[in-house]
Amino acid sequence: MKLDIDLVRKILLTIEEAHEPIESNDAIKFENLDAEVIDYHLKKVLYANLITSRMQTKKDVSPFMLIEIELTWEGHQLIDLIREESFWNKLKTKVISSGVGISIYALKIAAPKLIESMISKL
Repeated sequence: MKLDIDLVRKILLTIEEAHEPIESNDAIKFENLDAEVIDYHLKKVLYANLITSRMQTKKDVSPFMLIEIELTWEGHQLIDLIREESFWNKLKTKVISSGVGISIYALKIAAPKLIESMISKL
């Protein structure tokens, strides 16, 4: 499955807006998206250390279950950088135009540099 970086951002924003740990991955839903797609992206965000959670595996439910989902410090830092829609779109354009594939890693590197260049123009 291909990583949808816009969905990653939506997931992080949803977790941040919850104001308390989200009970489970089943509580994160988006219109027109299957749970399998959301779960895949949640796992990637977990593996990127942007969220923290306990993982349970049970045969009678989905292949895995995340419980008590929260942003990590790194997750908060990234979402602070990419929260604004206009900045998010500019960042994606810059990363894509650089010829580097758009990834969580590329965003973590590019976002502070873009902010720095924007601030230096003040």
